[in-house]
Amino acid sequence: MAAAGGAVRGGVKGGGGGKAEGSLAYRAWRQYLLQLQQHPLRTKMITAGCLAGVSDSVAQKLSGYQNIEKRRLFLKMLFGFAYGGPFGHFWHKILDYIFKGKKDTKTIAKKVLLEQLTSSPWNNILFLFYYGYVVESKEAFEGGEGQGEETISFRAIERLDGMYFASGFDTCL
Repeated sequence: MAAAGGAVRGGVKGGGGGKAEGSLAYRAWRQYLLQLQQHPLRTKMITAGCLAGVSDSVAQKLSGYQNIEKRRLFLKMLFGFAYGGPFGHFWHKILDYIFKGKKDTKTIAKKVLLEQLTSSPWNNILFLFYYGYVVESKEAFEGGEGQGEETISFRAIERLDGMYFASGFDTCL
């Protein structure tokens, strides 16, 4: 850890490291890793918020929006910052405790399976409700036509199905 901190603060150590080590991207990456070691929760919260914002901006542009919806962008960033970052941080601490810090391939596969069966469905459902209630300001439950009972919207089920399938890929990355 001291070597990483020295390289970040003092520039390239030894002067013979080549162009890449002195680049802005390399120094930024080293600083990010240092922050991740020194302040893991804060760094993960900020990272989750920024990634949520970038992904929503790209999604809006690819969907044909002429202008970025700033309220939607902010609310998605808030979800990443306030929930995604902290939940992921503490969830992986729990997994490390359960699996006693092992890092072999078999243990990683078990962690991925456990995550896909437990936290991924929960996170997807929670996000869908957050998105529906807060971001789109819509009711998640709609009254059935003349039946007097509440039914969940079919559109929400479609989204959940697609997100659950896709969530298998996010853990592997």
